[in-house]
Amino acid sequence: MIRLFKRNKSKAEFDISEIQRNFESFQRLLECNNEALKLMNELEENVKAVEDGIVDLKLLVTNKDYTLDKLENAIHDLEAGKILGRATISIV
Repeated sequence: MIRLFKRNKSKAEFDISEIQRNFESFQRLLECNNEALKLMNELEENVKAVEDGIVDLKLLVTNKDYTLDKLENAIHDLEAGKILGRATISIV
């Protein structure tokens, strides 16, 4: 709830500093919602690109999983271009 005046003032008198704080809070809320909307739009565009065959997920996601003792192999594969998407290194 946004109050436009303090309780001890009449309804005709506005507390400008409180209005400014409320406006700034509301503006930040709108900016956050706008960013979330942009992310949703980008997600929809990315899904459509995959569905239309513009983006090949097989190139972006690999099942290259390495254990910590195979870290050198992972680095070698990365440098050799054998990892096209992502690889994971399990440390457990």
